[in-house]
Amino acid sequence: MLLQITNLMKRYKGNITALHGVSCSLSKGIVGIIGPNAAGKTTLLKILASLEEPTVGEISLDGLSIGKNKQILRSSIGYLPQEFGFHKCITGEAMLDYIAVLRGIYDKKIRQHAVDEVLESVHLKGVRQLNIGEYSFGMKRRLGIAQALLGKPRILILDEPMEGLDPGESIRLRGLLGEVANESLVIIATHSLTNIEFACNTLLVLRQGHMLYEGVPEKLTELADGLVWQINADFQQLEQLKTAFKIVGVQQKDGQAIVRVLSSQKPSGNAVAAKARLEEGYLALLNSEYGVNI
Repeated sequence: MLLQITNLMKRYKGNITALHGVSCSLSKGIVGIIGPNAAGKTTLLKILASLEEPTVGEISLDGLSIGKNKQILRSSIGYLPQEFGFHKCITGEAMLDYIAVLRGIYDKKIRQHAVDEVLESVHLKGVRQLNIGEYSFGMKRRLGIAQALLGKPRILILDEPMEGLDPGESIRLRGLLGEVANESLVIIATHSLTNIEFACNTLLVLRQGHMLYEGVPEKLTELADGLVWQINADFQQLEQLKTAFKIVGVQQKDGQAIVRVLSSQKPSGNAVAAKARLEEGYLALLNSEYGVNI
């Protein structure tokens, strides 16, 4: 399976451009889309889910143009938006049954099996008969993930799927998405690298609608090689470092701060070079691209 995105641009009224000529090739596995707020992540997902039209550009699935065959793409997609509105006075099971009908699962027995399967996968079987108005935020989020999984879509598109989940739920969801990615393309958009670094085959980095990076996480990490330093500092030194350098991490130990700094030169006499992490490669990319000295 190959989802090809070519020169995608989205312009809104008021001459606001959310995407600038985005191009990439996505195949089976987990693809993480990362970027700061207003990077264009949600806009890209909406276009991929055929909820919005691009101003310019083309999307094809296995060589078939989606612009002329939208129904093919829609029938292949499960989509979780960042905000998902459920009717409060209907049970979780009934809501999933209704959505399954909309997805074209008309046989009652097949539909019941599909609903049972997704409820089990997101650990909601025990509350299936509760009205959605009684669900917690995390439970509603898991119900949104369940509806996206209905019908075993070839392409699963998730906007901030970890939001509102406790650590145990997040771990279970990561395992579930890893299983789904064995057969499908899973696209996850988030502002937090910790939500996607667990199993990404490919990372896309967006900022202000521009694609800055497409590739494996390891190569993104390498962008910070030679730029990361670790310094043991007291409170006064920490404040000085904050004004002079880009701080990427601080840990407290034995009354001192262990500070990680991005810098192209050794920042102080007791600084030692440190092995770069994925988040530091990401920050190095954003800073160098936009002219911030590090």
